Amino acid sequence: MGSERWIPLGYSVCSLLVAVVLANKVTIPPVITIQPPQELGFKPKGRVDLECVASGIPAPRYVWKVNDTELQIGTRWNRVDTNTGSIYLDDASDLDKGSYQCFVDNGHGTAISIKTQLKVAQLLPFPNTNIQPKRHKVNVGDKLTLNCTPPYSYPKDQTNVFWSWTKEGSRASAGIIPVVATPRVGWDESGNLHFANIIEKDLLKYSCTVKNSDVRSYIQGEDSIIEPKKVLRTRNKAPQKMYHTPTPKVVLVKQEALLKCIFSGLPTPTVSWRRIGEPMPSSAEFLDFGRELLIPEAEVEDAGEYECTGENSEGTVSLTVVLNVQSAPYFTEKPKNVNSSDSESASFTCRAGGDPQPVIKWFIDGVPLENVRKAVNRVLTADGLSINYTNLTKDDAQVLQCMANNTHGYVLENAYLNVLALPPEWRSPPEDAVRAEGQSVEFKCETFAAPRAKVTWTLDGQPLQGSRFSVDQLTGTLSIRDIDLDEDAGVYKCIATNKFGELPGEATLSTRKATVVSQKPKDERVEKGTDTTFECDATVDPAETDNLVIEWKKNGEYIDYEREPNINKNLNTNALIITNAQVDDTATYTCVAKTSVDETEASAELVVFSVPDAPTNVVTKTCEARTGSIMWDKPSPNNSPILRYYIEMKTGFEDKWYRVKDRNGQQELTVSSNFNAPVKISLSPYVNYTFRVIAENGIGLSEPSDPTGSVCKTPAANPEKNPQNVRDESKKPGEFFIKWDTMAKMDHNGPGFYYIVSYYEGRLNQVRPPWVHVNVTHIEGRGELKIEDRAPFTPFVFKVRAANAFGVSLKKARKHFGYSGESEPKVSPKGFRVDEEEPSNGTAATFRWEKIDCSPENVGGFFKGYKVEFWIADQYEDTRKTSEIVLQEYPNDVLQCDKRSYSKRQADTPVVKGHVTNLYPYSNLVAHVMVMNRYYDGPPSVKYEWLTPEGLPGPVGEFDVTQPASHHVEVAWDEPEEVNGNLKGYEIEYVPFDEDGNLDPSRSSTETIDDPTQTVAKLKDLDPDTKYRICIYAKTGAGRGEKKCTETKTRVNQPPSKPQFFGKPLGESEMNITWEESRASENPGATFYVNYRPTGDDGDWNTTDSQEYKYWRNISGLLPAGRYDVYVTAVSGNGVTETDSDTKEVLLGARAAKVEEVTTAGWFIGIMVVLALLLLILLIVCLIKRNRGGKYPVYEKEKLRGHDPDEDEEGGFNEYQRPPEDDDDDIKKSQPSLADEKEPLESETDSMAEYGDVDPGKFNEDGSFIGQYGGNKREGNYTGEPDATSPSAMSTFV
Repeated sequence: MGSERWIPLGYSVCSLLVAVVLANKVTIPPVITIQPPQELGFKPKGRVDLECVASGIPAPRYVWKVNDTELQIGTRWNRVDTNTGSIYLDDASDLDKGSYQCFVDNGHGTAISIKTQLKVAQLLPFPNTNIQPKRHKVNVGDKLTLNCTPPYSYPKDQTNVFWSWTKEGSRASAGIIPVVATPRVGWDESGNLHFANIIEKDLLKYSCTVKNSDVRSYIQGEDSIIEPKKVLRTRNKAPQKMYHTPTPKVVLVKQEALLKCIFSGLPTPTVSWRRIGEPMPSSAEFLDFGRELLIPEAEVEDAGEYECTGENSEGTVSLTVVLNVQSAPYFTEKPKNVNSSDSESASFTCRAGGDPQPVIKWFIDGVPLENVRKAVNRVLTADGLSINYTNLTKDDAQVLQCMANNTHGYVLENAYLNVLALPPEWRSPPEDAVRAEGQSVEFKCETFAAPRAKVTWTLDGQPLQGSRFSVDQLTGTLSIRDIDLDEDAGVYKCIATNKFGELPGEATLSTRKATVVSQKPKDERVEKGTDTTFECDATVDPAETDNLVIEWKKNGEYIDYEREPNINKNLNTNALIITNAQVDDTATYTCVAKTSVDETEASAELVVFSVPDAPTNVVTKTCEARTGSIMWDKPSPNNSPILRYYIEMKTGFEDKWYRVKDRNGQQELTVSSNFNAPVKISLSPYVNYTFRVIAENGIGLSEPSDPTGSVCKTPAANPEKNPQNVRDESKKPGEFFIKWDTMAKMDHNGPGFYYIVSYYEGRLNQVRPPWVHVNVTHIEGRGELKIEDRAPFTPFVFKVRAANAFGVSLKKARKHFGYSGESEPKVSPKGFRVDEEEPSNGTAATFRWEKIDCSPENVGGFFKGYKVEFWIADQYEDTRKTSEIVLQEYPNDVLQCDKRSYSKRQADTPVVKGHVTNLYPYSNLVAHVMVMNRYYDGPPSVKYEWLTPEGLPGPVGEFDVTQPASHHVEVAWDEPEEVNGNLKGYEIEYVPFDEDGNLDPSRSSTETIDDPTQTVAKLKDLDPDTKYRICIYAKTGAGRGEKKCTETKTRVNQPPSKPQFFGKPLGESEMNITWEESRASENPGATFYVNYRPTGDDGDWNTTDSQEYKYWRNISGLLPAGRYDVYVTAVSGNGVTETDSDTKEVLLGARAAKVEEVTTAGWFIGIMVVLALLLLILLIVCLIKRNRGGKYPVYEKEKLRGHDPDEDEEGGFNEYQRPPEDDDDDIKKSQPSLADEKEPLESETDSMAEYGDVDPGKFNEDGSFIGQYGGNKREGNYTGEPDATSPSAMSTFV
């Protein structure tokens, strides 16, 4: 029932139980641990249980009282067991109801339980129920209330009052049919049934019904029959009050507050609520069609005035209900159990809250204080809230009760006073501690003693000094704050003393340097989906280095990485890594650096911003013919303020969403982010609309909201528009063809939509003949009307107007002018030829011909101009092109080309000139000219044939950089597809970029190539690590053509890469040196030359001329069958730096053949077979290991080099694959050989075969090496060395 304390030392019950072991003389007054509720219901002849359980030393005794009279146990009531005071009763009756209370005593005081009201669960009958039903004759449209006075029923929470109905004359066995609440029909809190207005269907028999679920029965009151009376004319009625919750309404804190208003009226009023002067509570709910305002758990701040309003088309009426929220008593300070000793003092305080303010009343051992014998050592304070004791003795042991009560009930609390005499015994002795500087520490010295023990502390034998040390005189605990690293370390000793003895204890304090976060995380703002990292590190005391642990919190809670899959901690750096950050990752992230003695924190904010969430609860507020309004709930902005909203609509005509336009229909409607009222939008009649809303913030657009649940169906009306793009498309001679763009369904505005086409023959400025009207049914995408049997090129005036079943368009139709269809022109120009006086070139020329009479009769309609048609001779179908010479446009220049105005459009001369472009240059062309009207061409003129001069070439084909290096680049290209003449060569311009990324024309250079067959070039003397734009032009006799450009960057400044080469003997006294592989090196040289001398000769090296475009060299005139040392030198593009290859030995003639003899010897073949078997065994072992999940070292190295052996398509070791036999097509063209070089001849292949070390397939006709194209040609596998298994490899390199 209450907590315990020593005065002045504080102890718990558990401590006293320990004391029992230490001293058998300890006593404890009774403490009630289980008691019955304040109210308990029972069913007649049922069982009743009343619990009462208490503790104490010695064991307590139990007494029950009913209505303040002791209850005899063992007659009707019996004990549940002998260890508790719980009792039970079988076969309970109405005589057993009353007030029950448990009293517990053990000779050291009496504790009492709260009083329990025992009540019978029952449902009494309705009083004075008439057998004959009561009839209510009411006019249709009038209000009516059927009253109900429910009988007594217990328990209340199991009682339900409702109305039921049957048809008059029905049998009782028809069952109970509950009346269902509607906006028109409802009942109040007392059970009265209200009709806002009577209708004819209310002709029923009604009964007030009360149901008690606990006793499983219900009872009905007298019947009422409503007899509605018809009236000639039912008039609407303004709202009137029928019922409201009695005011003021009083509820208790945390209880349900239900306010209700019912109004009559016709039409049935709607009910709304507001709180006067304050916002409505956030938990408020509106039930029963708005008639009820429910606050599920009322709070004090919910008290106030609430106004309900009934409203219909005839008016409004409002009522005010005052809500008072009060409270049953509750303790703000309970009296506590006190364990004290002789001569000590004790105090008990009791405070309570509630509304109204509770009254405090004290009891001792269950007896009101005013009825207890006065004691000189006991004083009740003037405010009645405390009882103080002085100079205690063992006879003062007792149990006090504090009762606080007001009009809503009472609360009761027991607290005992226990008086003991004991020497100090340990409860919590001091223990060693380790702390960091600046921390605090507590050394306990808690003892069990009566009277209380006095505690003193020393440090290393010296008294404690300074404000940082404090001793709690109630518990003896020593507190040290802001620990000093050096001064506070040592041995602390305490001594607890009372008049019965003393008790010493000691503990050691070890100190450490404080942990400090040396690298703090920094605040971050990131967009959704990005990654971010928080760094953190700390410095610690050397003794705690191994104990340092860094953890992370999110919003104050340690991160559960299993529940946060996108958040991880780097175990090496302790950094917190958040991948694919989401909005809900926005939080405060705290780095916690912990050791065994202290911890410290540093925090940073992460804000993840994203597009807003989709708006919710989009509803249509109004839906009229041409306007409507919608409302929605604002979504979460996701850490970036919402800027605006867009409304989208979808009609029943198509499954497509459109942005709603503003009132002018020109721009999208945007809604401010701070809107607070329904948004008005423009609508069209006779359309079914569905709406949705999109929010936008600084990041972008949200997902669309869910569409409105209800469809907005606008009523029909006249069309407001007419068709657009009304036009004359008359093409067939004598036919007038009117066309227009059909109108969208949402512009029809009603059913039965069609078009009214009106027309007459004539002109706009002439006297108008009667209109001819034709109704045209709407067919989607087909707005047209044909009027036939008219003379060609007859003028017409026409218009098109929209109409539907409600009438014609509210907007007048615009008049248009046109002509009936034209016929083919009858004349052809004469004297057609190229005008020699005008300048011309390969693609353009000026033609001349004689004018024609352009009257409509000759032209067949509107004279548009002339059409020149040309083609390459004998290639009409494949090369035909046309060029129109347009002299006037329809309809702007209508009738301008006649005899009166002819000279205004052209010169007085009878000659017409026309300039034609896009001719075929350097070609034999044929051309003629024709007259044009709007739709037809006339007969062609006499053909004219001539030869066009040479033209400018088109751009080259593919243009790429094939070899970038530090001081040069190599470029390659394809010839232009359109040469347009004789190709003369090329020009290459290259310009560097400056440091700011801009072209620097002042450093432009040009390379001229006069050989039209050359398609590769090296641009040298370039700056290293510099970006260049390179453009190439093809040239013909007409000049330079269209350019094609590319950009590249030279490599950083470094010497050329070391050349890789191999040598091959070409007979007795000649060899071939090939360094083709070097062109693919990291920084290839621009030119190469070969150095050679006989092996063993220390004299000067022989050198060849430099090679620029060829990557091989044949060297002849050597010593027959000799040995030669060879190396290749690569020269940079600026000619400054050179790099030599490794030196290799090349064998010529018979020496190479002897090596071959070795390779064919039996012993050599045997060794090779053994090696092959060993290699096979090694392969099998590796494959087994690999299949078991292992990766042998070669596999890992291949991975590091970017080659995945698992993805090898052909398998095996690529170095040992045979070269394909048909790779000649892949051989690149070599550059022309130098004049002093000897080309290998086809006749020499036989002599090379004699030596067995030369594969004729390795060289092409001009001697360039093609071995690199044999073997495995797949990227990344070419080594540039000869096949390691070939005899030539064995015979060439020693």
